[in-house]
Amino acid sequence: MKFVCEKSHLISAIAKTSWAVAAKSSVPVMEGILINCGAELTLTGYDLSTGIRVTVPADIQEQGVIVVNAKIFSDIIRLLPDEPVTFSTDENMFATVTCKNVRHDVVCLSAKDFPSLPDIEKKYFLSLRQGDLKKMISQTIFAISGDESKPVHTGSLFDVNGDKLTVVSVDGFRLSYRNAEIENESEEKEFSFVVPGSTLKEVEKLCSESDEPASICVGKKHIIFNLGDSMIISRILEGDFLNYKNAVPKSGSFKVRVNRRDLITTIERVSILISERIKNPIHLNFTEKTLFISCRTPVGSSKDECALLNRGETLEIGFNHKYILDALRACPDDEVDLELNTHVAPIVITPPEGSDYLHLILPVRLKAE
Repeated sequence: MKFVCEKSHLISAIAKTSWAVAAKSSVPVMEGILINCGAELTLTGYDLSTGIRVTVPADIQEQGVIVVNAKIFSDIIRLLPDEPVTFSTDENMFATVTCKNVRHDVVCLSAKDFPSLPDIEKKYFLSLRQGDLKKMISQTIFAISGDESKPVHTGSLFDVNGDKLTVVSVDGFRLSYRNAEIENESEEKEFSFVVPGSTLKEVEKLCSESDEPASICVGKKHIIFNLGDSMIISRILEGDFLNYKNAVPKSGSFKVRVNRRDLITTIERVSILISERIKNPIHLNFTEKTLFISCRTPVGSSKDECALLNRGETLEIGFNHKYILDALRACPDDEVDLELNTHVAPIVITPPEGSDYLHLILPVRLKAE
């Protein structure tokens, strides 16, 4: 094979596909990138769980297919001059990379040993803007569970209802979801599936913040995300996902509105004495006009206050500060509503208008109780 390609295009494609390459494997080909030089140039990484294929603009002079070690390939291209790169192979499984006065000869592996990406029987089709998909993932992924004893919750639920998509994440202590309008091209208008969190991290990285389309094809066991010049294929998680609609309280006894940035800053100040070793909760003491926040640990205490933008009620409740901060940082609005019931019921964070997103966090029982 032989092709000529701009260094920047190769660097980008190698970085994207390397996310799906096994870091260490007893099978050398699994640590490699499949380079397929046919009608177009594609680079593929696949660790038997997630596969990423990227199409690269190039001048194809001779067709062929080969596997090259991902780390070596990345290091070689990264350190080349900012000039067009020529890549060629011979019958002895050697690849030659040249750029200006630089030349590298690298031993390659046969593409015959590289695992094929799974074929999927496509059941559902939907599309939405890449920018919307990126936001939906980034604003919910932090609530995905890391507990492998419930594998289905180590991913996010994609719940489709007509032309609306809801992405939901839960971890046993909190729940987050985000809605967006989509184009549902499936025969069925209501369906759902669960995508692994590890896959969603890569999808988020590959999505642009533009209006460019992201298309999703869902099969019985796998899912494909088509994102411009990149394609990600992944398995789907099986199991019964939490019924998130029933988990959210129908209404709270009172709702207060706060400035999101002010509340974040207040919680950050108060929680400065909390560490990985000291995991005390923060106390939220609601009054009619002010939210008083405090924390006491073996190394000291902190307190601050945040103004309420409407009339509140009296309630003292405790929370893990990180869970509250994760949710607040994921909210896109300057102001948010906090909905509460009792000191043992969850807090629900919603937008001031509409229902585009929701964050639910379970409280921590305070020692004084």
